[in-house]
Parts: sequence; structure tokens; C-alpha cells
Amino acid sequence: MLHKKYVIRTSLLLVLVAISLVSYRVISFLQGAAAIEQEWKAYKPNPIVNFGSTKSLSILPLVNWHTDNDALKGEAGVSYLIKTDNKAILFDVGFNKNQESPSPLEHNMKQLAVTLDSIDTIFMSHAHLDHSGGQQWVNKNTFSIGLEQTDLTGKDIYAPTHTTYPNNKVNVIPEATISAQG
Repeated sequence: MLHKKYVIRTSLLLVLVAISLVSYRVISFLQGAAAIEQEWKAYKPNPIVNFGSTKSLSILPLVNWHTDNDALKGEAGVSYLIKTDNKAILFDVGFNKNQESPSPLEHNMKQLAVTLDSIDTIFMSHAHLDHSGGQQWVNKNTFSIGLEQTDLTGKDIYAPTHTTYPNNKVNVIPEATISAQG
């Protein structure tokens, strides 16, 4: 009988501790979410004056979840080629979830006759695995187009957070910025 009471009391104590821990986590999460929401509401980005213009603009999806072309590879990642009058911008580099060589991005670039030589600028929107070439690159504060980091000498590279790339300067621009004119 004494043993049964001990087991019941211990079980109740463990349930109370578990409820307390879960409650603490929920309250902490809600407080954090409220703080982030308040910070976002207070955020006022600096307006860009003299934004400029372009006569031509094309956006070619290089990697996306779905494709209507059997020759292209789709994946849960994103990469676009953005062309203006005088710039070709690679916007993100996809995921390469299955660690393929060539990566889905490299494969699709070849299928669409897009070469790295034709790209002036690389812009990384944010450091998530589906935009940076995989988690292994995010963990190293970098990105990769394929399994190995390709030589990107001569290309302008931009990212909103601290990012590195071998033998290249990565321009960190956390605010809206004009990166090229004309």
C-alpha cells in the first residue's frame, strides 16, 4: 500500500513538472513571438530614392519545386536568373537536397543554356538551406552552386547577413540597397 502511494505521488509530481516545463516553453515562445511582432511593426526601412529604371527585365526560374519540362529537375529549393538591360543576376542557388552532381541548379542551367560566364552578380536572399545549396553550406556561412564551391572570381556577390565565399568578397547589405545603376 505504501509503495502504491509513493508511485502515485511520484507520477503526479512528474506530470506536474512536465506541465510546468511545457507551460514555460509555450509562454517563452509567445513572449518571443510578441517581441518579434512588435519589432517588425516598429521597423521602418529607409526609402530608396532615385531607384532607377530598366527597359528590359526577365526572370527565368532555374530551380523550383515543380517543373512542366521533363528535361528540368524540380526540388524544394529556389534559384532564378534575373536579367536587366545590362545585368544578369543569379538569385539564390537552390537546395541540392540529394547531394547530386551535377546539382539540380547546374543541371537546369545546362539544359537552359545558362553559363556562369553569363552571370555578373549573385544575390543570396537569406541563409536557408533551400536557397544556399544545402545545410552544410549554411552551417559554414556560405553557399554553393553544386557539391563543390565553383570559382566565382569577378562576380559581385551580395547577402543580407555575414556570408563568405572562397577568393571573393561578399557584400553584406542588410537593408534595401541599389547594387547597380544604368
